[in-house]
Amino acid sequence: MAAIGVLQPCAASLIEAALHRNDSILPWIVACSTSTDTHLISAEVAEARGAIEFYRRDKPDGLEATRKVLGPYFDLLWAFEYVLAGREALSRMRRVNTVKPALDYLDSMTRWHIEEWNRRWPKLRAQIQNHLEDDLDDHHSLESFCKLVCQVTGETDEVRTLRSRMQQEDDERRRRRQSGQVRSALGRDGQ
Repeated sequence: MAAIGVLQPCAASLIEAALHRNDSILPWIVACSTSTDTHLISAEVAEARGAIEFYRRDKPDGLEATRKVLGPYFDLLWAFEYVLAGREALSRMRRVNTVKPALDYLDSMTRWHIEEWNRRWPKLRAQIQNHLEDDLDDHHSLESFCKLVCQVTGETDEVRTLRSRMQQEDDERRRRRQSGQVRSALGRDGQ
C-alpha cells in the first residue's frame, strides 16, 4: 500500500486498521472521504475560488467581468455538490461501523471551506445578479450547497436568506412565465 503514504495521516491509519481487520469496505470508505476532500482543494477548484475572490473583493462594475466569473462560480458550486454527493454516499452506509469516523474526517477537512463560503455566498450571488441582464440559473446547485451547509454546520441565517431569495425568484419566474415574459438564463446550471 504505497499510496497510504500520500494520504493524510488520519486516512492512512483508517486504511491500516482495515487491512489488519481484513475489512474490505473500509478502504473504499476512506478513499471516498479523502477524494471528496481532495477535490475541494484541487488546483482547478482553487483557481475558481481565486477568480471568485478577486471578483468579490474588487467589485468590478459591468456585465463583462460578471460573465467571466460565471464559469468559476458554477465550478465552485459543483465542487460543493461533489462534496455533498460523497458525504451522502458515505452516510447511506450507516450500518458499516467505520462510516462515522470517515464522515467526521470529511466534515473536519471541509468545514472551514463550507463555513467561509456560506458567509460569502449571499453577497457574492447578489453582486453577480446585479450585473446580469437575465436570471442566474443556479437554484439546483445552490440548494445542494445549502443542504451541505445544513448537514455540516446546521442551518444558518445565510442559508435561510439564500433559500428565501430563491423562492422569491421562482415566484417571479412563474409570474413572468404566465405573462409571457420569460428570459433565458445566463447560468449553465439548467443544462
